[in-house]
Amino acid sequence: MKQIMSKKEKDMSISHNTRSEKNTVKELAQLAKKKINPNPIGQRPPVSVGYNKSKGIIDSLLKGFSIGEITLRDIREDALNQKIYKGCDFLVIDGGHRLRAIRDFYDFRFAVNGKYYSDLSPEDMDKLDAIVINITEYTCNNKEATEIFRRLNTVTPVNQIEMIMSNDTSPFAKYIRSRTSVVNEYNNDPHQLFSTISKDGGKVKPVHWNGDANPRRKWDEYVGVIALKIVGGGNTNAGLEILEKTVEEDTELSKEKLKTIDKILTDILNVRTAGSGKRKIKLNGDTFAALQVVLFQLYEKSRYFKITDYDMFAKKFYKAHANLTGIRPNPELDEQFRTFRTSETTTAKRLVKEFARLAIKNFANPTQQREVAHLYLQFMDYSDLKDYVSFRQEQRTVSLERKSEMLSLQDYKCAIDGKPLNLDDAIFGHDTPWSLGGKASDAKIIRSTHNRDMGTMTINEYKVFLKMKGELV
Repeated sequence: MKQIMSKKEKDMSISHNTRSEKNTVKELAQLAKKKINPNPIGQRPPVSVGYNKSKGIIDSLLKGFSIGEITLRDIREDALNQKIYKGCDFLVIDGGHRLRAIRDFYDFRFAVNGKYYSDLSPEDMDKLDAIVINITEYTCNNKEATEIFRRLNTVTPVNQIEMIMSNDTSPFAKYIRSRTSVVNEYNNDPHQLFSTISKDGGKVKPVHWNGDANPRRKWDEYVGVIALKIVGGGNTNAGLEILEKTVEEDTELSKEKLKTIDKILTDILNVRTAGSGKRKIKLNGDTFAALQVVLFQLYEKSRYFKITDYDMFAKKFYKAHANLTGIRPNPELDEQFRTFRTSETTTAKRLVKEFARLAIKNFANPTQQREVAHLYLQFMDYSDLKDYVSFRQEQRTVSLERKSEMLSLQDYKCAIDGKPLNLDDAIFGHDTPWSLGGKASDAKIIRSTHNRDMGTMTINEYKVFLKMKGELV
């Protein structure tokens, strides 16, 4: 953009919010360092850290071939985006890889046919510098920018989650992206569940997932599903329509909910890495879908649930998953029909495996999500759940009045040592630790020092321990 800093000189020939320009390759190389952001947050995440595709773009330019038009979005008067992209005038809508290739070649980051930019002959250098690229600029909002991108890309159409995540300024979208990808503008560390490594000539590969890293923003959708279910309190509607509305409304998440989302992501990671063997089962869309419905059914039982034995949980889950969705013949299930609730008001008779395969991924249907969650828990031996999952009550203590009442019923004596106890030294003590599922109804009033020293022992176990030490008669 020769006139990039002067609005009055813009060519306004197309419409009031669209402008056409022509810029040389050399000018674009300079502008892409500051004034144009060639990799905005809302674009698809890069799938490679190498320069193979970039080399092809520069090679085409050197040989005189067209690399097409570049489309930009003018954000100079967009206050929200200026907070994110400080000092930047334009964001790329289409042509980001081409613009990055031009910038990086002029910065000597890669060579083409064995030559860096500085190695070109004066004639080839002048020829490359002077090549003119057509530029179209739009003044538009986030959603309009994505619609423009969608219309420009008919070979690989933009899907719904890519449309949703194109919103650069939404706090909800920002949180989702911050968990799945490194975003320079956020200075963030993604959750370890979405760790990647670079291999095979620069190709970015996931550590814990099969396939590509964040394919077509699927990881973003998965985090969005978890976030919506945390907000909803369990297996609620977490479809893309709800996610789109939540992003557009600039919904913000409390610190407590953010912490809980990370807890669910960590649970999924720990199930994935459970076991002592070197070979671990990598996640895919089906295993994620099945695992999240089970976790959120536990979350509905108690939002403070805790998996106490990930190895056992993983064995139970993967066995249930293989039975309910696996392709290996299973005479007991392959032809088995059951009646399932398919919506709030309807039921239907379905093949068990057919229902399970579809229902786990139907994030927008809470009825089917709960039905298939119960199905999985049944196959995980629900009666044994307490062996590897604990359910903590939200209420960890009681009011001062209730504590005083309980202490009076204990004749103002500690429930452990039987000695006199005043309210100032008294504490609400769980017979079973709260972290292991202790309930407020099971608690007694004990001396605060006992509560500190008993750790995970029950009150009776702690009494035996004190007797062995000779500290309790």
